[in-house]
Amino acid sequence: MSDRQQSTPAPPLGPPGSVQPPHSGELTMAPDPPRFNEDEALRQTYAHLIRPEDQEILDRLTDSMLELTREADAIVRRLDFSFPFNIAAAARDLRYLERWLRVTGAAEGDCLDRWQQRLADAAERAAPRVGEVAAELEAAVAANPRE
Repeated sequence: MSDRQQSTPAPPLGPPGSVQPPHSGELTMAPDPPRFNEDEALRQTYAHLIRPEDQEILDRLTDSMLELTREADAIVRRLDFSFPFNIAAAARDLRYLERWLRVTGAAEGDCLDRWQQRLADAAERAAPRVGEVAAELEAAVAANPRE
């Protein structure tokens, strides 16, 4: 007789009364628990802060953000970060700034204080110069295609 404890078979899995396969004398392992889902934990942590009618919107937004985060490397690999691309992007930023200065400069004097009107006038005077710089950069990029 051995002093070691004898292992006992695991209790049957499944609902009471279900048919179990015959016991072969081997120990059975309980199935692994479901994998922990980090996404669900995040959702549940903040779910109580969201109105029930907005929960579906939050779920869709979370899914989109998680997918974007997971795919970020693949997205970045497809982007063009070349020198001409950066110059062209700077020109687009300057075009935006030019339009913003023109809109700001066109503000009506009746609704502005005197100091605000002086700033609006300065913006209006600067807009064409910014546009010229943008045009110069655009022309340079167009004249020097990627080799």
